[in-house]
Amino acid sequence: MAHVGAYPLAYAKYGLTCPAYATQATHMMGALCMQDASKTLAAREEFTLFNEKDVEAAFDNVTPLQYSQPKALPGRHSHIVVTAHAAGHTIGGTIWTINNGAEDVLYALDYNHTKEEHLRRCSLMEGAEGMLSRRLTKPTLLITDALNATYNLATRKKRVECFLDSVGAVVKRGGNVLIPVDSAARVLEIAYVLNEWWPRERSRRDTHALCLLGGSARKMRSFAQSLVGWMASSVEGQMSDRDTKPFDLRHVSIVQTMAELDRKMRGDTRSRGRPRRAVVLAPVEGMTMGFSQE
Repeated sequence: MAHVGAYPLAYAKYGLTCPAYATQATHMMGALCMQDASKTLAAREEFTLFNEKDVEAAFDNVTPLQYSQPKALPGRHSHIVVTAHAAGHTIGGTIWTINNGAEDVLYALDYNHTKEEHLRRCSLMEGAEGMLSRRLTKPTLLITDALNATYNLATRKKRVECFLDSVGAVVKRGGNVLIPVDSAARVLEIAYVLNEWWPRERSRRDTHALCLLGGSARKMRSFAQSLVGWMASSVEGQMSDRDTKPFDLRHVSIVQTMAELDRKMRGDTRSRGRPRRAVVLAPVEGMTMGFSQE
């Protein structure tokens, strides 16, 4: 939402009519995210900035692109060419090159130089060793940010271990876990990590349900399965397994209402009729609205 949140508003209320471009994955997931946000905001207050029809119209104006697909702007600006490259932060997330003759602008915000479970690293890095890409490292102008420049982050492996250890500790002592997430972006990585980790211990499967709660959760999973080509090779490799659909999240129960979640947490054969606890992924991240607040 950080990158598309204002777009329906600008299109619907401020007359934004210029050409808009996004990757196919961002076009699909961004529209889904904003539709979900519109429904959530309208349900909790008198929200008039934009509605679902505004979101649909705005994203109908977007031209979807593939990675590394040059696209000339229309009309008298046809000498300017934009190209999307993988940012490695969200599915379809993009850093852009903008070419005008001999000048190249590299617009790179919010990118990830490390490989994740469901995503490749950003296109600034090449190969298994993560070497800098020669194609993208000598622009005429670089536009970037320094959001995490002062952070001393642990390795990704350590951060994932810490996250799973924290979830596992609460599960072992019989507690519930709420993980606030977005509705169609970083949630994919978190859900995938939990899905791969969940079956390693049978005891937690008997006492807890692992749930993804969201009004558009089933559609989000369906979209993700259709976008496997935008993911890491390890996810694409699942397509060769006849018993597994790629990104099926087989250990994650998709629920779209609180009533569905309540039913899932009631006793079943595995819990011998006893109420179950749950690990729940629910939007939104800041717990300011939506199911995470409820």
